[in-house]
Amino acid sequence: SQVLLARARSALLRRPRARGNWVQAFARYDVSGAGLLGCRQFEAFLESLHLGLSHAEVRLVAETLAGPRAGAGSGGVSLGAFSEAITHAVPSDQKFGEQWAFDVAGALAGKTLDGLGAFKGRDHREVLSSLPPPPAELGMSAAGLVERLLLWLPKTPDGDVDWPSAEEWRATALEPWRR
Repeated sequence: SQVLLARARSALLRRPRARGNWVQAFARYDVSGAGLLGCRQFEAFLESLHLGLSHAEVRLVAETLAGPRAGAGSGGVSLGAFSEAITHAVPSDQKFGEQWAFDVAGALAGKTLDGLGAFKGRDHREVLSSLPPPPAELGMSAAGLVERLLLWLPKTPDGDVDWPSAEEWRATALEPWRR
């Protein structure tokens, strides 16, 4: 879930006035005014932000932040908890952080004239199988490489890779002034 929070953070930071926008969105879903969203409300709030997370990824983030009691209906996510999670989102293994994902996605994009957007409509398993095997020093299999990269790539709500959005995400790595 740390990678998903880091992805959400990255997507929010790429937007102008991002914090104000998501604070306002949170308030729209906080119908009680208590500053706390139930798990399902929080999922709807996250989906409204269009962060490139699939329904399953949204559910995982919501359940992680709402805590173990969320299933019993007593858990919730406050604006402060979401802000804290987004602010401090760091994948546990920095070797496979966002810069690593940018590099791997760049290698994949280099195979086409249109970058990752050229893969629109193609199954991600087929596309990602064309990646070269990972270097031995990474200590992972090709399947492990694909699994880690998939965590970073923007998704459609059904969980397919959103290739045009993935290309936009990758292109941000090429614009250091935006980071």
